[in-house]
Amino acid sequence: MTKFNISKEESAMLLELISAYGRIASGEALAFLRELILNALSIDTKGHTITGLLARSAVRAAAVPLLASAIALAASPAVAQDREQVKVVFEHALPNVEGKRLVSVVVNYPPGAKSLPHHHAASAFIYAYVLSGTIRSQVDNDAPKVYHQGEAFYEMPGSHHRMSENASKTEPSNLLAVFVVDAKDDVLTTPDSAPGSR
Repeated sequence: MTKFNISKEESAMLLELISAYGRIASGEALAFLRELILNALSIDTKGHTITGLLARSAVRAAAVPLLASAIALAASPAVAQDREQVKVVFEHALPNVEGKRLVSVVVNYPPGAKSLPHHHAASAFIYAYVLSGTIRSQVDNDAPKVYHQGEAFYEMPGSHHRMSENASKTEPSNLLAVFVVDAKDDVLTTPDSAPGSR
């Protein structure tokens, strides 16, 4: 094999294009594709070198179809992310309630995305407020209900959250979920399909 040097900018551009796949598509197939590309090109991100049968011009030529594919994936509803993204935005022990803490998370749903059916920590009381878009939710055996921006719902400790999803196939949505939970409960959410779930 021959070793080819590429510039720092070219290396960064190629890695950014590969990362674009990560922002557009998700899942194991994407991780496999990324690893396949990196292994095929033998990219050394620190030394900015490429080994293999690719010359500098081939790297530049490969960037065009990679970018075109990323754009096509972004426009394709079939590849839309189908799972929520959860981010903890606040966490603090409750000073006036011994052994309890408050945890706030923002749950972002791309268009058409949904959560797996799940349970929360057995001690968790949850207040959910829709920040934007529309959320379809079903808790326990209640009928599914659609909540719009500015509306809220709650879950009692031990509830089964059977459905939580973006009610729109074209617009993103998000909600703020505020947990009041035992301080010892580290795992807030357990999908039904996970080992040990109810």
